[in-house]
Amino acid sequence: MELKSVNSSNLKAVGYDPENSTLQIEFLNGGLYEYYNVPESIYKGLMAASSHGSYFDQYIKKGGYRYKKLRWKLAKYWFTTGDQLSMSKLIFRI
Repeated sequence: MELKSVNSSNLKAVGYDPENSTLQIEFLNGGLYEYYNVPESIYKGLMAASSHGSYFDQYIKKGGYRYKKLRWKLAKYWFTTGDQLSMSKLIFRI
């Protein structure tokens, strides 16, 4: 899925797959989330909003869409789903 950069103090990029109604959002802190069964109208509203962060909070986060965290950032280390080492082990190495 291609992510498009957005001008926001919270969001970095947004992508949408209309075939699966799946929305991906990358945050400035490095987190990457995938939201499921999101209508295309919500995606279009997010991209057209004057405040992407406010729209996300009101219509997506509070909208109750099922989601999965695909990537998160802890300190200066990147983790993705499926990594071999658990986060708890790595926390003690920092």
